[in-house]
This record gives sequence, structure tokens and C-alpha cells, in this order.
Amino acid sequence: MSMTHTLSRALGAAALAATLATTGSAGAAERPPASPTHDAPAYRLAQGAGGFPPSIAPTRSITSEVVWRDGRLYLRGDVESYFGRQVVVQRRRCETCRWRAHETVRTGRKGRFRSAIWAPESGSRFWRAKVAASNGYGRSYSATWETYY
Repeated sequence: MSMTHTLSRALGAAALAATLATTGSAGAAERPPASPTHDAPAYRLAQGAGGFPPSIAPTRSITSEVVWRDGRLYLRGDVESYFGRQVVVQRRRCETCRWRAHETVRTGRKGRFRSAIWAPESGSRFWRAKVAASNGYGRSYSATWETYY
């Protein structure tokens, strides 16, 4: 391997690390929190995807966001290199409660998924997407989102 090739690989890795360090919470689309109205609930990023303990196996990158479309809330996202496979959308009532399966959806040809979610009339709900371990990757999670009125 030539010195130029080795140097370009090292500079590429350094640029990638700098980019990842400046993008904010891993796996979350950066957007200001929505303010609640009488018709539409609000949502905010509760925890980035990087808040989980490290594993031995690499994890898949899951970008996620909450969107308000056609009078409903959706958790939608994109899973790296994962088409036609299952994504489990999970919910919980409080930050210390256990995660429960809300819906199992399949990714499309480009690894995208979408699931209808809701915001309770009082209190809040937390939502995330989970992908099972497969093909050398460990179990992976998206960022955690909170919905409320």
C-alpha cells in the first residue's frame, strides 16, 4: 500500500469522525421541538441513539423522525443496509417504564419504514425503533422520541 493511499484513508476517517461529532444526536433528524396546538400534538427528541451501552458487534444506523401528516403522527425512518426486513416500533409510558412492542413493520426497498403513533391526552409517550441482530450487526435502536399534548 502506497504512502499516498494510506494518508488518504487516514484523512478520510478523520473527516468522517469530525462530521459525526458535529451533527448532534446520532440517528435523529435535527429539528426544533414542535409546539402543541389544539388539533396537533407535539413531539421532541428525548434521547439520541448514542445513549445505549456499546456492544461488541457494530450496530446499524437508524435515522428516525416524528412527522404530522394527514391528521396523524408517524414515526418514520431509514435503516442502513436493511431492506425487506422487520423493524419493531416500541413505546413506553415513562422514562423508567419498560419498552413494549407497538407494531412490527417491514422496510421498503430503500430501508425505510413508517408506523402510526399517537400522543396521549395527558402525560406523554416515548417511541423508538428496534432492529434485531443479523448478518454481523448487533441489535440496533433509533433515537427516542416523546409525544405529548
